[in-house]
Amino acid sequence: MLREYLELWNALDQKRLDATFQRWFKLVLQLINDHRAYSHAVAARYMADMRRQAGLGPAPVAPLAPLDPGVAEETMRIATVPVIKKQIGDRKPPQEAMERGFINSAGRATKLAMDPGRDTVVETVKRDRDAVGWYRLTDGDPCWFCAMLASAGVRYKSEQSASFEPHDHCGCSAVAVYSKSEQLPESNRQYADLWRRVTRGLKGKDAQIAFRRAIEGR
Repeated sequence: MLREYLELWNALDQKRLDATFQRWFKLVLQLINDHRAYSHAVAARYMADMRRQAGLGPAPVAPLAPLDPGVAEETMRIATVPVIKKQIGDRKPPQEAMERGFINSAGRATKLAMDPGRDTVVETVKRDRDAVGWYRLTDGDPCWFCAMLASAGVRYKSEQSASFEPHDHCGCSAVAVYSKSEQLPESNRQYADLWRRVTRGLKGKDAQIAFRRAIEGR
């Protein structure tokens, strides 16, 4: 998706941002929706595979929720136009201003595209009477926030408040759990151990600050 997004980036003219945004956004919206459908399809296949591995038959998968074009337009505009204009106002070179806009908006676009895959797993698990829950699997270099959520382990279906909470540029995924005896990946166990060690005697924001400092090495 990022390769395709980069190809569309030239449709946004730095000298005519407001005038070219709408045409650019229509191209981007189609790209996002294409990859949202793909993300949902991959997650649906994944859930079917997980049930087969658990010795279970097919089960309904949560449907793909449509993306509100108005919401998408607003979120992509905020992630693009004012960011570039601020860079220009700060007297950054034109190329640097556009690079910053690309990085910022690409993170927003990929989040919109990847959300259906994560949501499909989480919502299907909630509906699946055979599923125990799900857990957050981070990428190889997660931020402290993602590592903290991964340290929580399995989110059981009884925890109605549990949600995935992805952010822009987030590389985490949701993994379905069909057995209470399933062992979590080593990275999740390491984050859980770190959380216990550095937050002992702390609560709330103080615990989060201690964990963040430990993750970031300060």
